[in-house]
Formats: sequence, C-alpha cells, structure tokens
Amino acid sequence: MPIIIVERNISALNKLIHSLKLAGIDSAKVIKLKNNGKAMEKAKLMVRSGGNVDLVITDIFFNDEVNIFGLVRSMEKIPKLWNTPLAIYTNEATLENVHRIRKEIAHLPFRFILKGSDETTIAIILKEMISYKISNQKYLDLELKVRTNIKLKNISMLPKTLGLIDEYGQKYPKICSSLRMELLRGKLYNKFSKILRLQLDPIVEELQGISSDDDAYDPLVHKLQGLTDEVDGLREKARKRFAAAHEIDRGNWKVLYALYQFYMDEKDYPEAKDYLVSLIKTFPKNWDYFFKMGKINEIENDFLGAAKNYFEAARNALEEGASNMDLQALVEIAERSLETGQEMLNKMGESEIRNVADWCNSSRAETMRVLRKNNAQVRSILLYASKMSPQNADYLNKIGITFRRAGDYFAAAREYHKALKIEPENPRIHLNLIVALSLANDWEKALEELKIVKSLNADPEDELVILELGQILCQKNSEGLRNLISSF
Repeated sequence: MPIIIVERNISALNKLIHSLKLAGIDSAKVIKLKNNGKAMEKAKLMVRSGGNVDLVITDIFFNDEVNIFGLVRSMEKIPKLWNTPLAIYTNEATLENVHRIRKEIAHLPFRFILKGSDETTIAIILKEMISYKISNQKYLDLELKVRTNIKLKNISMLPKTLGLIDEYGQKYPKICSSLRMELLRGKLYNKFSKILRLQLDPIVEELQGISSDDDAYDPLVHKLQGLTDEVDGLREKARKRFAAAHEIDRGNWKVLYALYQFYMDEKDYPEAKDYLVSLIKTFPKNWDYFFKMGKINEIENDFLGAAKNYFEAARNALEEGASNMDLQALVEIAERSLETGQEMLNKMGESEIRNVADWCNSSRAETMRVLRKNNAQVRSILLYASKMSPQNADYLNKIGITFRRAGDYFAAAREYHKALKIEPENPRIHLNLIVALSLANDWEKALEELKIVKSLNADPEDELVILELGQILCQKNSEGLRNLISSF
C-alpha cells in the first residue's frame, strides 16, 4: 500500500523520506505530490481499485485551492480511509490551527510534526502512527458493525449490538475507551429511537380515520402508547449515555456535538444552544457552528442574532477557502442569510431605512451595519457558486438581490439579465428585474418587462403582485414600490 507525501520543498521531502527509512517503513512506496487536490484524487483511485493508503503526510497550505480542510473532509467521507494516519508536516502548528483541524477529524489518526524536528524524532512519530493504526482498526471495526446493524432498522438488533460494544470494550480497553463506548451506546440508542419513532405516524393516521367506538380503536391506542413509551425510554437511555461521556471529558467536541444534536431533536433549543456555545468557544473559526446558532436564532425570531451568526459563518467559510467546502453548504449559508436579511428589512420597513434620520436610532444603525456586512459576504459566496455552476440562473438572480439591497440597481439589473439568458421564461427573475429598473427610475423599460411577465406567469399569488406592480409603474409611485419589495 502506498504512502502519499505532499511537499514542495525538496530538502523537506528528502528529510521525510530518510525519516521513513529510519522508522523501518519502505520508502519505495512513496508517491510524491505537490498539492492536496492531487493527493485526494490519488487516494480515491487507490480505494476504487480495491487498495488502501498506509499514510498521508502533508503541509497545511492554507492559501491553496484545496487546503488541509478540503483534504480532511474528503478523507472523512470515505470509510476505507478512516484509518489512514494523517501527518501534518508544518511550521504552522499553533494551538488555534491544531484546534481548527482537529474539529474536522472524526476518525483519522493524525499528528502535527514540526519541520524543525530532527529525523529521529520524525521517525519515532511516524512509527507510532503506524502502530496506532493497527490497534485503532479494532475500534473502527466495531463502529462499522454498529452502523451496519443500525442500517438494518430492526429493533431486535439492539441487544446484540449492545453486547458487541460491551465485548469490544472488555477485549480492547485501551483503544475502545470508556468515552468512545459511552458515545457509541448513546448514538445507538438515539438512532434506534428515531427508527422506532417512524412507526408512530402511521398509527396516529389510522386512529384519525376511525371513531372511538370502532373495535380497532382501543388496541391501536394501546399500541401507540406502548411504542411511545419505548421511544421515550430509548431517548432517555441515549441522554444518559451522552451525559456519562460528557462527565468523562467535558471538553470533547464529539460529545458536545452529540448532545447538541440530541437536544435539537428534542426541540429543547436553550439546552442545545448551551452545547453549541461550548463548541464555538472551542472552535471559534468553525463556520458550521455559527451557521447552526443562526438557525436557532431564527427559530427564536431573533433575526439580528441570526444575521450576525450567518455573517460569521460566511466569513469563516470564505477564510477557509470556498473550494474546500461542499457547494451546497455554501449556498445554504447564502440563502439563509438572504431570507434573514429580508425578515429584518420587513420588520424595520424597507422604505424607512433609507431615511438618514433613522440612523440616529443606534439599534437600527447596528442592524444596518450587520445587514451590509452580511450582504457583501453573501455576494462573495454566490459569485463563487456561479463560477462553479455557470448555468445556474438562481445564483445570478440572488447576486442581483444583493446588489439591489446595496442600492446598486444597475448592477442588480445586469445580474438579472444574465440570469434571464439562462432562464428567459422565469417570471420571478423578470419581476426582480422590473423592481431594479423601477428603483433606477427606468419606468419605461420596467413597463416593457411587465408585459413579458404577464404572458409568462402561471402563479395566482404572483398575479395579484403583478396587478399591483402595474398600478405602481403607471403612477411612477416610488414609495409604493418600496412597500411592495418585501414580496420579492
């Protein structure tokens, strides 16, 4: 099996190869590459051909298109690479970087190796990593078996799976530690409670279709109560196991995240938020935790708090490098930010916020500052997304919305025109174009666009908006237009 080394400096590369020899590792298996993107392609190729990878050694390369975060996320998606040790050979092993990268690693054995270390030290670390890989396979075997049993969705598998966890915990106590075992038990109870919960809805639906006098009614009620009690029992066992894991290590991010997810499922948002706050304190550069906090803020109707957290999510995502992230995750940040921004604009009154006197109100000024910052980050994300998917009219349409909110109506109209080249019969984009043209005082062109919209629209709700818009355009009513914008 090969060893992949990503290193551009020849002397550093030679030092690593000599260290491998000192560790008794066959350096003839080394595949030398110069970027993490190529490393991931090579690793995937090895896995697809039925092989594996013994070891990956790479620098951080923060400024690369595919940096360490992109490499780690890709490796974590492939179970056959879960036990491939990852050595990060760098001079940038600050505590902040260690924490940021550690958060991304759920399975991979990894270590930081400073480039200033001597060859003997590097050899010892590499040898330890290979040795750990052998013992760690026991835990991964157990986790994969547990996952396989869960996928069967058969509640009768629960006792057998719990027995399997106990067996591995007793046989391999060092690698199958009490923390890992408690967390695994908690996840097991949690997953089976969700599987069992799916059986409740059909019974409720059946009960709603019959009267209480029906002979089948009481047995169904009894069955529903029994299943509900069983689900509640499994949920409580999951909570206790997660809590036990938390007592063992209160700072472990995997446990904190499991507890966050558990309480989100329970719709206990204050409790979920507490664990999310702990995660943000541990990983202050992680975009995903800020994004999740923003969603809780939305649930609580705290749109300003949501916008602030979405801004941090967008900023951190772009700082890490958009190409290292899943495109759908980026787009979701942008969409949630746009929707939250619209809620805030509706709440304040979009026509009013343009009044300079409103800036005397400090809370309004703070809200506008957050919106403007968020708006700029959203546009950056959507510009990247549109480059990745140049035929996606929705991205261009939303870029237009960010320009409109910024008051650049000509730029907004330009983006809507680009979107319409891709989807010329999309009435919603035509409506957005009409708004941009009208705000730029180009009422004649707006009226021409309105004729096109009338011929394309098939939505009864939009029909009412189009009628109102027609009256506004004929009257050149700027104030009426601003009041209507909340519909777009």
